[in-house]
Amino acid sequence: MRILLTGLLIFLIWATFSSYIYIEKIWQEPVDPDLTSLEAVTEEAFMEESSDSIMAKALTIPSDFAVYFEFDKDEIIPNPQNDTGFEAFIDYLIFESDALVEITGHADWTGPEDYNYRLGLRRANSVLVHFQKLGINDKNLSLKSEGELNPVADNNSKEGRAKNRRAEITIKK
Repeated sequence: MRILLTGLLIFLIWATFSSYIYIEKIWQEPVDPDLTSLEAVTEEAFMEESSDSIMAKALTIPSDFAVYFEFDKDEIIPNPQNDTGFEAFIDYLIFESDALVEITGHADWTGPEDYNYRLGLRRANSVLVHFQKLGINDKNLSLKSEGELNPVADNNSKEGRAKNRRAEITIKK
């Protein structure tokens, strides 16, 4: 037992001495002289710089985007373009709680004008409900429908009608 205690005592003395020599060697000879001249960064300065860069990123007003719908439908079609567009608006609205988003529903010219007006309103409402599910407050959202009155493409072609079946999302303030 005496041998075991002696060995442990010698090990502790050796470990302490080795640590002391190692620490003294590091403090006396820095690896890179430039490291000793670095400024200390305070937590406040770091947080201020970080929050400034976050605010600059968040305050970028997202560009308008359109959600497209199938013929005579008002359900949002899941796709990466829609996800990216919604994320941009949500990121903006998190930091700009008083911003107003206008959602305008549109339709192609197939069918009666009053039906297309109501269809545009239903499409705008689908986008509003989607924003609500993602946590955006109603006070930031407004709806309107232009029905078939404001086409972005020619209604004489299938492709043009598909582009006109949309809900446009824009920042108003």
